Amino acid sequence: MRVKKRTLLWIIWIIAWIVSMKVMAGLGMVYSRGIFSLLLEGILSCVAAYLMASSKLFKWVLLIYLVIQLIRNFNIVGIFCFIMSIILYLATKHYSIQNP
Repeated sequence: MRVKKRTLLWIIWIIAWIVSMKVMAGLGMVYSRGIFSLLLEGILSCVAAYLMASSKLFKWVLLIYLVIQLIRNFNIVGIFCFIMSIILYLATKHYSIQNP
């Protein structure tokens, strides 16, 4: 049952990611990208969140990467992406098989 909840979470998160990036592109905050590009980015983010929830090594490597990206892009978009990534990680960890 957790796999179905996690999959539903990922689908909702990918839709939210695509919509939010399109809104930010409409406001001129980010470069406008195609739906396929945003879909691929969302899928890769879900896989990264799953790897973070499954492995301590991946968790620390990707958390360090996220913090570096936040520091490099310290603006509203960078903060938004950091928060969305952390929320995805925490929700994936909650619904993962590793954490019954």
